[in-house]
Amino acid sequence: MLQSPKLCEVIAIKLLFFGVFACFVPSVLGKSVTKTIAVDFTKDQIAEQQTNLLRTSEGISVFRKNDPAFFLAQPQSIPIADASPFLSIAPSAYIQNFDPNVLTLQIRYSEDGQVWSGWNVVERFHDAEGIGPHFIGELTYLDTTIAFFQYMMLFDNSSQSLAPVKVRNLRFDFFSPGQVQEPSQATLTYQPRPANEQIQCGCPQPGFATRTDWNCPDGQSPSCASPEVTTSTHLIIHHSAGSNSSSSWAAVVLSIWNFHVNTNGWCDIGYNWLIDPNGIVYEGRGGGNNIKGAHFCAANSGTVGICLLGNFESSPPTAEALASLRMLLTWKSCDAGLDPMATSFHTGTGKNMEVISGHRNGCATQCPGDAFHPLFGSLRMEVDSALNACNGVSSIDPEPGFPGLSLFPNPANEQIFINWDQLTAESGIIQVYNLQGRAQARQEKQFLPGAAQTVLSTGRLADGIYFLEVEVGARRLRKRIVVRH
Repeated sequence: MLQSPKLCEVIAIKLLFFGVFACFVPSVLGKSVTKTIAVDFTKDQIAEQQTNLLRTSEGISVFRKNDPAFFLAQPQSIPIADASPFLSIAPSAYIQNFDPNVLTLQIRYSEDGQVWSGWNVVERFHDAEGIGPHFIGELTYLDTTIAFFQYMMLFDNSSQSLAPVKVRNLRFDFFSPGQVQEPSQATLTYQPRPANEQIQCGCPQPGFATRTDWNCPDGQSPSCASPEVTTSTHLIIHHSAGSNSSSSWAAVVLSIWNFHVNTNGWCDIGYNWLIDPNGIVYEGRGGGNNIKGAHFCAANSGTVGICLLGNFESSPPTAEALASLRMLLTWKSCDAGLDPMATSFHTGTGKNMEVISGHRNGCATQCPGDAFHPLFGSLRMEVDSALNACNGVSSIDPEPGFPGLSLFPNPANEQIFINWDQLTAESGIIQVYNLQGRAQARQEKQFLPGAAQTVLSTGRLADGIYFLEVEVGARRLRKRIVVRH
């Protein structure tokens, strides 16, 4: 069964005229309001028109296979007045044997109940987990002047499978975010630099709007009772598939939280990070860094979910959004020791995927859009270049004490060469650490005068970022290297 909204207690009132149940949720977020209209098709319903449908204890389905079948509901009032700054609607249903080739749900809208928009097909939510009987439609944003809606279900009998499609119930969640203060670059939160710069990532984390900033009902506390930590191996990029314009992007983030929690039944917003067209980064799922989200077709372990707000099927993200995305990907690649140019196995999907991938690379979806996904090749190269720059990855050592020392190739494959043109023979130690400070390799070396070349094997190291430390007497040099097989 579909879950009740999380925000507060639901009061169900039967509306006899329409034959539906309306769930009204009092506001707990200042001016934020969530209200729900739910239809139970196992009971008698009053439709404006319906043809060739059979009602049973399991719902409604086609009666005669070769005849047209449809259900046209009566027009209904939207149960939220004075929505601000916009109104959103999220359809959901319990449908046995759902087949998009058989059943189509359509909705139209009106300001006065007389003049109507065209019919809009409800697409399945592209981030929903699994393909079971719970149908979750995409979140749709409406102008605040919309006061009425009407839905229709069309059954295509020519595609009817052996198991009949049965619609048991249908629900429409309406949401008005209320006024949410819009964050600016001046109000963003910046994480302090770590005390041990030698071990931690050298790439800065971009400033972001906190959960409190976008009025998350749970504030900075995690919405999930027990947030699960995961080891990040892949950075997954999405688009929200919503509008490319909004008067309040913080309110859009709040509406996505409400959609994920109260319609889809998740414990928190699914994405770890969100980015609006102005380049503002928003903190998503609560619990901190490396918390497992819900965004990758039930295969979320090892992933970080980053959602750019907007629809990029026919137009790409803004330059501001892409700049913030590059900075976020650079920081997270460094933080997790990931090579943005690498491909690695993702356990959840059982696929070899590029470290920076789109939602479509692992799941059956077009997300993050046909106009955005082709940019990923250049995006990976830009992140790789930025990562090398902020991590000090270079071939020539600029520090005193080791004049003329060079490393090559960097990125390394099976081995890395260390050239050092010193004046006298000296003994030293070469060690390799991961970003967590754990030793991965250690060799004692005799550095000879002249352009002596020392070879360090990197073949057994996994792709990623490491620290290579050269210690000679009291002198110590630590450089970041990239291993890429």
